[in-house]
Parts: sequence; structure tokens; C-alpha cells
Amino acid sequence: MTRGEGWMMTVADPAFRWGVDASRVERVIGRAEWSGAMPVDGAARLGGGVIRDEATRVMLFATETEALPLLARGEIALERVDGEARSPVPELLRRAGCSDALLGFVFRGPGEVTFLVAPELLTPPVTSEESHA
Repeated sequence: MTRGEGWMMTVADPAFRWGVDASRVERVIGRAEWSGAMPVDGAARLGGGVIRDEATRVMLFATETEALPLLARGEIALERVDGEARSPVPELLRRAGCSDALLGFVFRGPGEVTFLVAPELLTPPVTSEESHA
């Protein structure tokens, strides 16, 4: 998403509100409908903790090689974003080890912030078992 006006698909996750560039979303389906690889819990990967919730959905993103499934808990909305409302990740957070998947913040008002993320950077790390497979 560029600094200008654009669209963002947001998720009101119980941990925090996060969003992605809407043009990257291929489709949203119910968790029970998904039969592919285990979806990545985006909020947990960003430090929000793991929440077990049967009412989750899966957002599918097209990458260069495959579809990337992300769990989405909470209300999903399509929102117009004014470039003036977007702020980059401060250098202090980058140096402190903030996730590379965090692209910036969208401020809506007092206490209303959405974390803008890059879905392809939320993939889980390869475990030692997977790397030896």
C-alpha cells in the first residue's frame, strides 16, 4: 500500500487490530472450509499470543509460489485509508527487533490504531524437524 489513499482489509483481533493491503487478499473463507496447509496465526506471530477460537476465518493471499493462509479472528472489514493516517514503523522499534512483517500503523483516533502487516513475512520459522525432512 502506498502513502496515498488506498484500501485495507482489517481484522479486529482480540489481541489487537491489524490489517493488510486489500489488493493482496485473494479471498476470505470459514476456517472449516479450509483444507490446505495449517494457516499462520498472524496475530500470534506479531506477539499477540495464541487464542483458541472456533469462529476464525482464513484469509488467503496469493504469493509468487503459493496461496498463503492466515487466521483471522474477529470482525473483518474493508476500509478506505487516507495516506495522512499512515505512519511508518519508528526506527527505535526496528532496532529493538520489531517484526519485519510490521509495515506501519494507521491511526484512526485516540486509542484506535491498526497495525499494517506484510502477510508473506508472517510465515512461521522452519523447525529443526522440518529442515531435516
